[in-house]
Amino acid sequence: QEVSSEVFLEVKNQAATIAKNLGLPAPVKHQGFQFSVGPEFSAKPVPMEAVGYQSFAKDGEIDTLFLCERNKVIITIRSYVSWDETKQLIESISKPLVDIYLNSAPALRSISVQYVNEFHSVANAPTKTDEMFQPSSKWLPDFCRDINENWHTHGGVFKPNGDSRFLINVNLDVKTGENLESGQQFTGLHNLILVRLGYDVPGQPPLVIELNNSWEVIEKHLDDVHAIEKQTLSEIFADEYLEKMGAFK
Repeated sequence: QEVSSEVFLEVKNQAATIAKNLGLPAPVKHQGFQFSVGPEFSAKPVPMEAVGYQSFAKDGEIDTLFLCERNKVIITIRSYVSWDETKQLIESISKPLVDIYLNSAPALRSISVQYVNEFHSVANAPTKTDEMFQPSSKWLPDFCRDINENWHTHGGVFKPNGDSRFLINVNLDVKTGENLESGQQFTGLHNLILVRLGYDVPGQPPLVIELNNSWEVIEKHLDDVHAIEKQTLSEIFADEYLEKMGAFK
């Protein structure tokens, strides 16, 4: 459920304060695309409201970003040291906003955490990547294990969780790239894991949250989602590479 324009004005003011406190100087330029189909087609655009702020790393990539829309908050954090440190930053952004949203629409539909892990080989491409994976990983088809060519695989499952359910989605890409400075070819692995805890079970209403313990509820959901993500990560990668990416922290 979207909050009203009046409530979203509060969100905008609070977002500016958060950005100032966390040193996120650059506003996010939000863009959207809308289309309609069917007999009730209308050419009149639906207003889209969003506000966000970001900071950049030395290489020009986004370092930290948060974007507030009328019905959700999206946070992007590039650097990962430990879950506790990451969650502390999530709390610094989210906690001041939570009660503004929930005071207007006191219901939670879903919480999602998406992790991206990237590796580049030291040796020139093509390089086999089978040593990176658990020998019996259910997330990795057999055709990926013993080839030194580009490949992609993805899969997902629903996992029941009482009156909610987890969606676990795993994407793996291995492809050849080129180092812009040296011109040498390398093998790159890109892994994306999305874990979503949703109250979208058929016939199940969203989770109603009381304002006096709203952050405690959200924090528990974040920890639950992270635990599933960590378990999934350990089912994909060998222990040596889990250590390299800080998965044990």
